Amino acid sequence: MRVNVFIENEAGSDQKNCFNEQTLEFIKTVTVSRSYPYAYGFIPNTISDDEGNVDCFVLTNQKLKMGDKLEVEPIGLVEQLEDSVNDHKILVVPIGESAEITDEVKSKITDFILHVFDHKETKEIKVGNFYGKEEAEKYIKSYIATKQYKVIFFDWHKTLSLCDFWVQLQDPAHDRHHWHKNITNFLFVENERLIQQWMRGEINEDEIVQIVSRKFGYAVEVLRADLAESCRAMTLLSDKIFPLIDMLQSRGVKCVIATDNMDVFKKYVVPALKLDEHFDDVLVSFDQKALKFDVSEDGNSVPFFHEYLQKNGFTYLDALLVDDRLDTSGVYAKLGLDTFQVKNIEGLLGKLKDLTTNRGKME
Repeated sequence: MRVNVFIENEAGSDQKNCFNEQTLEFIKTVTVSRSYPYAYGFIPNTISDDEGNVDCFVLTNQKLKMGDKLEVEPIGLVEQLEDSVNDHKILVVPIGESAEITDEVKSKITDFILHVFDHKETKEIKVGNFYGKEEAEKYIKSYIATKQYKVIFFDWHKTLSLCDFWVQLQDPAHDRHHWHKNITNFLFVENERLIQQWMRGEINEDEIVQIVSRKFGYAVEVLRADLAESCRAMTLLSDKIFPLIDMLQSRGVKCVIATDNMDVFKKYVVPALKLDEHFDDVLVSFDQKALKFDVSEDGNSVPFFHEYLQKNGFTYLDALLVDDRLDTSGVYAKLGLDTFQVKNIEGLLGKLKDLTTNRGKME
C-alpha cells in the first residue's frame, strides 16, 4: 500500500507547525515540550476519530522539511488515546527505503507521545501497543475519506479505448492487409522516436504519412485515408462510460480527456465520437507540447496540466488522473495530484461508479 504524506514537523525540532489540512495553508507555529524524534505529518484525504487527518511518523534518514510531500508505505502503528479519543499514529518509510520498529524506535515514540504536551496540564495522553504493517494498512483504509475532485482527467489509449491506428488493415480480407505489419512495425517498434515526436507536436500527420510513403512506396493519399478511417472508427471500451461521465458532470465535476496523442486525435477521433459533447475539454500532448508524465526541471509542476489547472482556478490537489500508467518520478505525489491506474474495464467502471456515489478512494 502506498500513500502520500504531507510533512508538518521536522525531526529534532520542538516547533509544531499547524496547517489547514484541507488546503495545506500554513496557520501558525507553537513550541511543544519534546522534540520530534522523526519527521511528522499526515495522510491527506483521511479523517480520523479526532476529525483530523491520520498522522504519521516518517522513519528515514532523509532531512525532510516542513511542507515536503512524499510517497510512503506503512510499516506499523502505535495506539494513542488523547483525551479518551483514538488518535493512533502510523509509522511509515519513504518508497524504496526500509526500517524496523525496534525497541529503540518504540521508546523514542512513546516518550514523545507521553510528554509532547506536558505544557498543557489538561491533556490526557495514553500509549498502547505497537502493531505491524497489516494493522497499519487496515487502519488507514478505514479512515480514507471520499475526496471531492473538481476535475478528473481521463487517458484515452488503454484507458477509455483500445483501438489503434490503421487497425482495419489487420483484416486478412482487406486489400491492403499486407501494409499493416509494415506500417506498425516501422512506426511503433523500429522508430518509436518518431511516435514520441508526433505526440509532442514536433512533426505532424502529413510528415508521418510522407515518411511511411517513402519507406514502402505506398500512396500518400491512401495512407492518409486509411489513417483517418481507423481514427473515425474508434470506439469506447464500454457503452456505460458516457452515462457515468454525465453523472459526474451533474455533480459539478469537470471531466477532461488528457491523452498523449497526435494531431489526428482532435482532427478525426473527437468529431467522429462527439467527444467534445461528452467531455468538458480535450487535452492532447500534440497541442500541449509535452507528455502527461513530463515534469518541470524544478519538480514543481507537470507542464501538460499546469496551464489548464491555472486557467480554471484549480490546484493539483483538486485533480485526479485516470490512466493505465502511473507516475514514477514522485512529482505527482509531491504536488498532490492523485492517480488511479486502470488495469481492466471492470476496474475503470468500478472507479467511475464509486466517484459518482461519493465512494471514491485514494489508490
